[in-house]
Amino acid sequence: MILRTSLALALAALAAQPAAVSAQDAAEIEGEQQVGTRFLQEPESVEAGRARQMQKVVARCSFSRNKEETTELLAKSDFFQIDYDALDTDAEEVFEDFNIDDCIGRAMRQSEFKMYMQFPHRTMRNLLAEEAYLHYQRDPIAGDLLEPEELGNRYRMARFYPPTQAIFETGDCISSTAPETAHALLDSRPTSDEESEAFADLMPVFEKCMKSSETEVKLQISIVRQLVADAMWARMYYAPLRAESGRSGGVEGATE
Repeated sequence: MILRTSLALALAALAAQPAAVSAQDAAEIEGEQQVGTRFLQEPESVEAGRARQMQKVVARCSFSRNKEETTELLAKSDFFQIDYDALDTDAEEVFEDFNIDDCIGRAMRQSEFKMYMQFPHRTMRNLLAEEAYLHYQRDPIAGDLLEPEELGNRYRMARFYPPTQAIFETGDCISSTAPETAHALLDSRPTSDEESEAFADLMPVFEKCMKSSETEVKLQISIVRQLVADAMWARMYYAPLRAESGRSGGVEGATE
C-alpha cells in the first residue's frame, strides 16, 4: 500500500535527523519498551532526551516572541517543508528572524558554558506547531471540529509527494479520533512519565491510523510528537476555516 510504505520511509528519514548535543550529557541507553500491540518505542539516550528538553525550551521562547509570525510560518508550510517565497524570507534568515540563537542561550543550564544545537528547519517548524497549539488550545479539541476526518484544506508545498500525504492522513486520523490522548502527549514534558504514558495510550490509535500490517514497528517518540503537533495544530487552524468556507478544496503552495 502506497500510504503505508510512504509513511514508513518518511518516519525512517526523520529519525536520522540531527538533534541538539551537549558535551556534558551522558549517552546512556534506556531499554526498549513494548507499547500498543505491535509497536515498539525506540530507545532514547540521555543525550537525546536532554536535547528534546532543550528544543522544547527554545521553541517556547521563540514562540513567545513571535506569535503572529509563527502563525504565518505554520500557515505557509507543511510537515516537511517551508514556503520561504510565500513568507518573503529565506532559509538562512529564518533562524535569526525567530530569535533561535538567543533562545538557545536561554535554554542552557548555568553549569553549561558552551552549547551546540543543530536541527532541521522542519523540526523547528513542528516544534513551533506544538507551542502554538498549546497556547491557543488549552483543552482538547472537541465537537464539530473533529469532523470531517480529512482536512482537505491543509497547506502543502508539493502536490504529488506521497510522504506528505501519508503524514496528513495519519495525523488527521489521530486528531479526529483521539484528540484527548493527542493533547495529553503534547501537554506533557519531554522525557517525563506523563509523556511515556500518553505515548503508550496513543500507540493503538497510531497503529489503526497508520494502517500498518508490519509485525513490528519501532517509533521515535520525538518524531511521533512532531507528527501529532502538526496534526493538532492543523485541526485547530484549518477545521474552523473549512467550516466557514464550506469548501472541501485544498490550499496548495509552491510545487517542487
